Amino acid sequence: MTEHFNNLQFILNDTLCVLEIIEGEAIIINSDKGSYYNLPAQSTLIIESLLDGFTLEEIFKFNQLSSGIKNKIITLINKMLHEGILIEGKINKKKLQPNKLSINDENKDIHMEIYMDMKEMLELDPIHEADETVGWPKRK
Repeated sequence: MTEHFNNLQFILNDTLCVLEIIEGEAIIINSDKGSYYNLPAQSTLIIESLLDGFTLEEIFKFNQLSSGIKNKIITLINKMLHEGILIEGKINKKKLQPNKLSINDENKDIHMEIYMDMKEMLELDPIHEADETVGWPKRK
């Protein structure tokens, strides 16, 4: 990780992705890839802090995280960048401080599950792919 990465702000790539938090866990749908993702509670708190405008450095400093946990968080953020969920962007901070983390097991608390089982369904374009004979939506 470079100093530069540590001080970046990230935003949701909302032209491709939708994020919803249900009972403390984030569900993200990427319409471009036809995949969806699930983040456990602690990963969700990290993403919320990023989307509130805090940098990784601020999150790490506030939570006084070990280097092992920091590396897991960096891996998570890199996956989200690779998947096109997050992009670099500027945000005015909404909160006074990042979320307080409570990480018990970095392998269970800091990760992202990727699902491709609904790829075909998520790639459907129900508005533009209607067909008078087949109906709505028309599968490719």
